[in-house]
Amino acid sequence: MQDRTPTNSASPKGNPPAPSRRELLAASLALGAAGAALSLGACGTTKPRGGRDDVRVRPPLRIALMQSSITHTLASTAQGDATRFATLARTMHQARAVGYSSSLWSDQARDTRLLKTLAQRAQDEGVLPLLLQVDDEGLLGDADASARTRTVVAHHKWADAAKALGCEALVVRPGAAGPLASQADQLADGLASLSTYTASLGLRLLVRNGGTGAVLSTNPAWMAGVLRRFDAQRIAGLADFDALADASRELGTNPSDAMRTQMPFAAAIALRGVDDGTLPELPGQANPSRASFLRAALEDAIMGRGEAAYAPFRGYVLIDAEEQSAAAEDRVISATREFVNAIVRRYHDGSLR
Repeated sequence: MQDRTPTNSASPKGNPPAPSRRELLAASLALGAAGAALSLGACGTTKPRGGRDDVRVRPPLRIALMQSSITHTLASTAQGDATRFATLARTMHQARAVGYSSSLWSDQARDTRLLKTLAQRAQDEGVLPLLLQVDDEGLLGDADASARTRTVVAHHKWADAAKALGCEALVVRPGAAGPLASQADQLADGLASLSTYTASLGLRLLVRNGGTGAVLSTNPAWMAGVLRRFDAQRIAGLADFDALADASRELGTNPSDAMRTQMPFAAAIALRGVDDGTLPELPGQANPSRASFLRAALEDAIMGRGEAAYAPFRGYVLIDAEEQSAAAEDRVISATREFVNAIVRRYHDGSLR
């Protein structure tokens, strides 16, 4: 972990149609503009220019593997034994840290036997249980206060599970609903309430941009406006580079600017995977493919580059591939691991400037 740190349902009859994803994204640009101008110092991640630490002893990027990245591989093992996750993560993909996905065992959050087995397997393999990501438990930024409260409470069992697994953090999606101008306040309220519980367990709360009901969060300025309200040691971001890149492509904006706005609040980075043979192109001559863009974005992150000065990123890159077969999982995870390691090698040999 870094040491700093809905889709719209159909409208009721007679009401105006729900805005499209593109309309929501465009609206979020205006909503986030005011927040983007505020000082980044609120979360303690800024650093004066020229203050970068050049000591190249430990790797600036470390790899963690999300459980959702090897679902087909796990299913192909004896009886689909999900408890082998940590073993396969280490032996097949050399991962020394892992992230768990609630969607893969949604009815087993309170299964103490499963939790103990998962935790023991990780310990036996020398694998760090980094985080647990929660999906499909409601909108933390719901317009209805009672619905927000129910969503917060629904997350409690997963916070307990994360604690039992030995995780450092609980990851949530920043879903919101209602008037666009109110969604940031609603989300902040839900996050603050949930963080009271996660903090009591010694867990950090990470907010991953993108996902169902979280279109606005793919605008980094909007997301930054929410995250800067909190102590970064309590609530920080999990920067989903692919979600930000996709939103930039839809709007025709510069994806590099999106990354640089998000990184001062990021405690970790998520990548869906890098496979040059299948990646779509992004706008802009400097980054003709997703792979080259992601390379530049990771390099910017570990060097602390950007218009706003921030501490160079040091932390985990989570591979969250979600491929369609075990063979594809193996290929994409291997390619992404080598992709990240190549950047680390360039950092260590001094060729990154």
